[in-house]
Parts: sequence; structure tokens; C-alpha cells
Amino acid sequence: MYCKKCGKMVEDGSTFCPYCGADLREEQVEVNENEVAEAAPANEDNGPWKVFALVGYILGIVSLAGSILFIGLGTGVPGIVLSILGKKSTNPDRQQKAAKGLKLSIWGLIISTVLYIVLIVVLTILVMNGTIDAESVEFLEFLGIDVNMGN
Repeated sequence: MYCKKCGKMVEDGSTFCPYCGADLREEQVEVNENEVAEAAPANEDNGPWKVFALVGYILGIVSLAGSILFIGLGTGVPGIVLSILGKKSTNPDRQQKAAKGLKLSIWGLIISTVLYIVLIVVLTILVMNGTIDAESVEFLEFLGIDVNMGN
């Protein structure tokens, strides 16, 4: 038998569709494969997963593009989560976008993290060598970076 909502084949006697969760208890409809293809096109997407896939993809792009400005630190994790949720979409195009968003988000997060660590190391070296003036030290402390190296 086939689900009347998503058109996928389900086990005879099922009460709920394992793919879309539709209630199958009301009436069970037997249809042939051609009718299913017409009733539920493959690109039709049911549920919030399509939005998650798209937002995850956009956050992935922002994460990677903004990694130089450390934006990837804030957008990487939400991009990863939404992309993973977006992979549950029934639309193959949305699944591909979610997979790309996942990769972009991960790379943006990695690049931002590495650049942030490099920045901290460089600033620490500059402070220890005394090449940063007092105003710069005050600004770094304002940002929450402890540069008081035992002085």
C-alpha cells in the first residue's frame, strides 16, 4: 500500500507512514506506481525540513565567507545544526543544499577558530615583546583579553 500524503510505499496494515508521519488508519488506498508518481511529485517537500536546509545552506555560506572576520564562530554551529536537520527533507535538491551547507559551516567554523587562535598567539607575542603601546593594551583588556604578563 502507499501513503496518501507522500506517496511512498508502506507496509500493509501500517497505522502511520514511517516517512512523513501521516495517519493511515482512516482509509487505506491501493494504487499503482503511475498514480503515485502523479499524486506526489519527487520534488515536493512536506514539512519544515526544506526551510532548515535552506537556512543551513545560507549560514554555511555566511560562516565560510565571514571566517576572516570571525563571523564563522557565531554562524558555524547553527549552520551545522540546521543543515543536519535539513538533510531530512524529502526533496533531493534540498538535501544537497543541506549537505553543502554542512560542509561550508564546518569549514567556516574551523577557519574562524584557527584564525582566532593565531590572533591570540600573535597578540600575546607582541605584548610580551613590548611592541604594543599602553593604549593598545587597555583596548585589549577592554575586549576581555588579559595581557597583564606579570608586570
